[in-house]
Amino acid sequence: MLKKVCQIFVGSLLSLGIMIISMVIICTAGCTKVAGYHVTIDHSQRLEHMISAGRYDWTNGDITVEHFPLTGSGQIDINLELLRCNQAIRTEDVLREIDVRGYRPATITELLAFGADEQTEALQRQYIIIAPGSVWQSLDGRQYVPGLTSLASKRCLYLDWLGSAWLEKSLVLAVRKSRSTS
Repeated sequence: MLKKVCQIFVGSLLSLGIMIISMVIICTAGCTKVAGYHVTIDHSQRLEHMISAGRYDWTNGDITVEHFPLTGSGQIDINLELLRCNQAIRTEDVLREIDVRGYRPATITELLAFGADEQTEALQRQYIIIAPGSVWQSLDGRQYVPGLTSLASKRCLYLDWLGSAWLEKSLVLAVRKSRSTS
C-alpha cells in the first residue's frame, strides 16, 4: 500500500514539475544556507547497507549500485550544507548558483549518510532534500537524482526528475568545495 502511495506521489511530483517548468520564475535572490551537518561516510559499506541504515519506509527500486555506482574508499568526515532557494527554480540554475557560492552538489553516499542521521529526520519529513551530484539516466533518456521526502509521515528515498523545476519546499544538499591550490 505504502509503495503504491509513494509511486503515486512521485508521479504527481513529476507531473507537477512538468507543469511548473513552463512557468518557472528564475530565483533572483539566490540560494541561502539553511543548516550544516557533520557526517561520517564509510565507503566500505555496500549501497544496500547505506540504504537500510536510513530506515526508510519506502525506497525507489531503481536506486541500485548499477544505476548509482559507489566511489571512494575508507572513512571520511564531511560537512554537508542544506541550501534553499527563495522561489521555484530550474535545475541548471540551482547548479550554477551553488557553484558560484563555492559548493558542489552532494552525491548519493552523502545523501544516505545525511538520511541515516536521526537528527535530520524532522527536516526529511518537512522538506524535499535533493542530492544532484549523482545522476542516473533511464532507458527513456530522462535523468534522475536521488532525494528524500515524506508522504503521510512516511520517509521515502526516491528519484527526482532532473528536468523538472524545484519547488520552494526543496532543499539542495551540497558540500563546500575544497580550497586546495593547484
